[in-house]
Amino acid sequence: MAGVAFNHRVGYPDPNLTQGAADLADAIAFVRGRAADFGIDPERIALAAYSAGGPLLAAPIREPKPHLRCLVAFYSFLDLRPSALHRKFLSEEQVRQFSPVVALSESTGNLPPIFVARAGKDQTPDLLPGLDRFVAEALARNAPLVLYNQPGGEHGFDNQEGDPRSREVVREAVEFLKRNLAGR
Repeated sequence: MAGVAFNHRVGYPDPNLTQGAADLADAIAFVRGRAADFGIDPERIALAAYSAGGPLLAAPIREPKPHLRCLVAFYSFLDLRPSALHRKFLSEEQVRQFSPVVALSESTGNLPPIFVARAGKDQTPDLLPGLDRFVAEALARNAPLVLYNQPGGEHGFDNQEGDPRSREVVREAVEFLKRNLAGR
């Protein structure tokens, strides 16, 4: 596996999700277009989103692409509808457009497998209720979902030392990526 980290314009407090989504699309196109240079397969890509990047998963859920083999969300905003911060900066249409939970109901194809890591002690306003609604909706739709809850985890738990459950969640995310990015 190869990891590609890139900058995007998703920000705080103004989320700039339209610009961030354009940056993500450009990054995917760049990686796929230069895949041979990087020694990677352009048909086996995963997207991983953390925290405020979660809304960028709405588009690949709504309109799945065969080259996007799986999605990973660590302590991510997955339903913006109740988020006061997002509602302050985004129109109602944008809130729905960038809510992965809404995208589930509008999906036009076979959903890619989705790994969700939940931080049980996350204090980010409006994040956990939206993440929990996404999980409930994914289960109701029988989506290919893998959920790992870190009951003692706070926002960013995966980059903190010492907690065995946090290490387990990270290991399982890597195994999920390996399984879903394997050649077919």
